[in-house]
Amino acid sequence: MDEHHRGKAAGGAVGHSRGGGRRDGGQAESGGRPCGRGDRGRAVLVTEFAETRHRRNADIPIFAATALHARTLLDGDEALIDRAVELYGDIPRPLVLAAALEDTGTGGHLDTAPRLYEQVEAEHDATRVRDRLKGLGERRSRAGSGRPTAGWDSLTASELQIVRLVAGGATNKQVADRLYLSPHTVSTHRWHAFTKLGISSRVELTGLVLEHEAACHN
Repeated sequence: MDEHHRGKAAGGAVGHSRGGGRRDGGQAESGGRPCGRGDRGRAVLVTEFAETRHRRNADIPIFAATALHARTLLDGDEALIDRAVELYGDIPRPLVLAAALEDTGTGGHLDTAPRLYEQVEAEHDATRVRDRLKGLGERRSRAGSGRPTAGWDSLTASELQIVRLVAGGATNKQVADRLYLSPHTVSTHRWHAFTKLGISSRVELTGLVLEHEAACHN
């Protein structure tokens, strides 16, 4: 992850939690050029702001998530971005989760990010990520995949296991213990499933699972 991307993304992470709108508002691309001193200075300022706000509001999850997101991107510690994704996964804010998934830079997360952006009509952001996937050579061919991209039939076996447990009232940690997975993995699978099913809450998931099981038994 280059310094330009870290600095811009750190600023974007804090901007989301301020309610500043879509991610594309302050994410101008520079063609991969190194960032200048001004960009780095701004990234430091917004990271300090996020961390101060978190310390003053330690009981608000979104502030904890954005502080971690900004810090890890600023410092270039790619391992810690997974923790930010995990925290965002428990917050019903698709936009910030999409931003964190995009910032991981990994194929599976990059594939999910555009769908989340589209849920909040952030079409420019969705297009940017798809362009990035094309550049990485990781864009999947829908025609040749053999699997639908939305609805129950699009869910993987792991996603089906997790959504049924979540719909039954299990927490991410309880699901992780039951399936011998990390809470982060459970959170990621859950959001992938939510995106494919076009929902954003556990309540909606429970209703869909009940409807689906009732239809299967008829």
